[in-house]
Amino acid sequence: MKIIQYIILYNIMWGISIAMCYLHCFINDINYTLQDCLITFFELLAWIVLIIGAIDTFPQNKYSNKRVWFYYAIMGGFISAIHSFIGLINTLKI
Repeated sequence: MKIIQYIILYNIMWGISIAMCYLHCFINDINYTLQDCLITFFELLAWIVLIIGAIDTFPQNKYSNKRVWFYYAIMGGFISAIHSFIGLINTLKI
């Protein structure tokens, strides 16, 4: 049941990130660098939620097939979070 909460929170973060793409429709003369920074920031938060959720709900059986998929989610999340973090730094440089 705990994993469902993390999945919902992960989807909410991606929804906010997608909503930031349309922020210029609601706020006139928004700085596009700020908008890109917000999109990348919420993308980074979504990956962090995925990593925390996978670590928190990690199966305890040593030789479980589920455990392999959780390792995959954790490592994929780390790689994507690092990529998003680098993108956030590049956005702030501009």
